[in-house]
Parts: sequence; structure tokens; C-alpha cells
Amino acid sequence: MKYWPVPYSVLRVAYDILAFTAGLVLVFFFPWQLVIVGILSSDNNYWVAIIGILLLLAILGLFIGGVYSKKFLAYKKGEKIKRIILINSAVFLLFSFFYFVFFPSTIAQAMHIILAWLVTTFLLLFARFASRIFEIIYAREIGAGYRKPIESDKNTVLVTGGGGYVGSALVPKLLDAGYNVRVLDLFLFGEKPIEAFKDHPNVTFIKGDYRNIETLTRSIRGARSVIHLGGLVGDPACSYDEDLTIDINITSSRVIGEIAKANGVEKFLFASSCSVYGASNQVLDEKSDLNPVSLYAKSKIVSEKVLLELMDDYFSPVFLRFGTIYGLSGRTRFDLVVNLLTAKAEVDKKITVFGGDQWRPFVHVDDAAQGVFLALEADRSKVAGEAFNIGSNEQNYTLWEMGEIIKSIVPEAELLELGQDGDRRDYRVKFDKVRDVLGFKPKYSLQYGVNQVLTALRNGEISDYTDSIYSNVKHLASGGREEFITTYYSGWEKDYLYPSSHK
Repeated sequence: MKYWPVPYSVLRVAYDILAFTAGLVLVFFFPWQLVIVGILSSDNNYWVAIIGILLLLAILGLFIGGVYSKKFLAYKKGEKIKRIILINSAVFLLFSFFYFVFFPSTIAQAMHIILAWLVTTFLLLFARFASRIFEIIYAREIGAGYRKPIESDKNTVLVTGGGGYVGSALVPKLLDAGYNVRVLDLFLFGEKPIEAFKDHPNVTFIKGDYRNIETLTRSIRGARSVIHLGGLVGDPACSYDEDLTIDINITSSRVIGEIAKANGVEKFLFASSCSVYGASNQVLDEKSDLNPVSLYAKSKIVSEKVLLELMDDYFSPVFLRFGTIYGLSGRTRFDLVVNLLTAKAEVDKKITVFGGDQWRPFVHVDDAAQGVFLALEADRSKVAGEAFNIGSNEQNYTLWEMGEIIKSIVPEAELLELGQDGDRRDYRVKFDKVRDVLGFKPKYSLQYGVNQVLTALRNGEISDYTDSIYSNVKHLASGGREEFITTYYSGWEKDYLYPSSHK
């Protein structure tokens, strides 16, 4: 199994040592300091010792503060700046306390130390953000219509979230078709989802957060296509932490799109959802009005919009709106209604349905992955800027009808209607476009998916369907939230999410 290393820590430590030392030498030994802070002691050994102590404290502080950790790499600019300033300030305050308590000092020496703090802080921050400034300038040039040809391999595909529910079903299809696949994923649920293909010679795993600009840029470089499956998925998980959802689902979609475009990516496939249709008594297609009733659905709509704004003759975003997915994959979920109620029928002998008259379009996870594959294979002129509902007309069911199908397979289970639970989604969807344009035809039925889940439960492949590893929202609630970096989105996101309140 191939993993790309993250060599930046060694380079950062080396740069920080040089930058910090250079800053102190600049302050303590250059002639112009005489004008600024007055007469300096002629004992150079004294100041060499001061520099050595400060350098040691600074590097220790940066290590203890986690500046060289993978976690720090994923922080956004504002958080990085704040932490570096705090760490360097703590270093100089600690040094100053002992220095001024135990040694006689002058105002000139105090001014030297303050100036040294300012210079070293600036140099520690400079390299970390100079590259980002150039990235932004370059992205804006491209957005204004400039395009630098970048060599890429048409067979190289980056899949974000390749270790997830859909990703673990998609990657084997890509490998079988001869693609060179890069998987960028945090693997929050372990590496079991990738066991089936982890030793394939044409797959490379990059374990990291796609919100880390360096990791993302390195992962995209040389790829012809990007399939963005990563993100917080599902209404409950997205409702758990709105700020985290905005950052992971919206801010990052725009950043990934900009960097992909800047690196010559031609086709950008975005995993969206039929949840964008919200609630309607009509049969909806890709041209129907969007009526989101959850933050999850809104985040998908905003992401589609900002990615579409990046489209030009060279960069083609494609939006894949999945129906409600069911069935087994490398990373099976039991926070989805078919899988959950099938497990409850088998284990608890009860099928509890809320909002039984509400419609949902269903699609097996392997069929969803096949839809992504067909979109990747399609001629770019047919899919550029287009949205495709992924599913089939035959698998539009009310939740009560879905419950009846499960009961027909597990007849000993009791089917119960428990009224409404606050979920207002209610939509039937047409899938003619994906059939006609991409030739998509689902292979699996809802009955097949129910039996597939039952088999896994009965043979012990899945021992406890309530385990948090099978649920996005349970994982967040049980401490998984701490595995995500706290970042700060820019503010434009809420202008898109809540336009009427941000005019």
C-alpha cells in the first residue's frame, strides 16, 4: 500500500531555526540598531548566549504548541497566525521574566527584546503565507480568463473521501478501468474500507485533510480529473455543528475547485444530493426549483453554485445528485433509512417509520458509484456544467412502502407508523436525463439491498449496527468532532446560504 509522506515538518523546522536566528542577529548585531535602541554592550559572547537561549525556547515552544504536527497543517490562515504569535509571545515573556528578574537590565536592552519579538514573529509567519498569497493571485488570474497550460495525465484521478461509503465502492471500478487513482482521505473510520484495493499498484493513498492547502495542491497536481466525495454527509451530521458544516462542505468546495482549476484539472465531479429538492408534491427533474429544508441540502446547493461560477472552456464541473443510498460498501452506514430499518427489523423485530407518506428516491451504493464512473467516462461536452439525478424512476417509494418491502423479507418484524419526526423532506425524482445522456441503468433493487444487509448481519460481518463507526452523526457526537480541525470560514458562505439576511 502506497502512502505519500509529508516532509514539510523537517523543512519547517530548518526554516524556523534559520529565520529565528537571522532575526535575532539582525536586531542584536547590525550597526543600525545603535540608532534605534542606543549603545549595545560590546560583549558579543553575552548576546550570542541570549540568541542561543531564545532559539532553544522558541523551537521547544513551536514543538510543544504543535506547529509541526499534521493537525496544525490543516488550520486555516487566521488560526495559524494566532497560534504562532501566541507561542512566540510566550517564549519572549518567559525569557524576559527570568532575564529582568535575575540580571540588571536597561531600557535599551528591553527595547532590543521587544524588537526581536516583532522581527522573529514576522519571519516565522512570512514563509507560511507567502506561497498562499501567490496561489490566490494565480487563482484570480485564472478566474479573470488567464490560463497557463499544465501537463496532466488523463488517466490520473483524485478522489476525495475515497475511503467513505460511496468512495470505497467507486475506487475499485476506477482501478479496474485502468485509472491511476489518488485517494485523499482522513480515514476517520480506519482503513478497513480500503482493504479490498489497498495493495493495488495503481492506487496511492494520501492520508490528510483536504482543507490543508499544501496537501490538497500536492494531491491534485498532475491529475486530469477530480471526484469530490468528501464532506459531512446527511442532515443529522450537518445539523450537529453548523460552522463545521459550512467550512467542510462549502468553503472547501470552492477552494478545491479553484486549486483544481489552477492545476489544469478538466473535469470536476461533485457529489451532491437529491435532498436539494426538499419538499414538493411534483415529480422533479434537474430543471425543477430547489427547495432545501436542511443545512445539508443548502450546503450542496451553494457548493454547486460556486463551482459552476468557476466553469470555463477548460474546467468542467459536473453535479451528481444522489438519491437516498442503501446497501453495503467498504464503509457501510446505518444512519441511512433502508439500512437502519433493515437492521432494526432483524435485531429489534420492529420497523419504525416516521412520515410514512413522504417520498424518497432510492439507489444502491454500487449503482451510485457506477453513476460517478459513467460521468467520468462521458465526453466533457455532454456533461460540462450539468446536474444529473442518480437513481431510477422505479425506485421512488414512500417511506411506508419501503417499510412494507422490508417486512415482506423479514415478516416476523412489526411495521409501525409513528407519525412525523421533524424531517420535512418529501420528493419524487425523475432520472430520465442520467439514463439518456450517460446510459445509466441501476443494477440493484431495494429488495436486493435489504437482503444484502440481512446477510451481513446474520453471518456476523456486522455485529452491532448501532456502533458509532456506522453513523456519521454518532461519530461526531462521541468525540469525532475533535478529529476535525477548528477553522474559520471567510464569511461569503453565509451570503450564499442566507441571501435575504445578508443584503
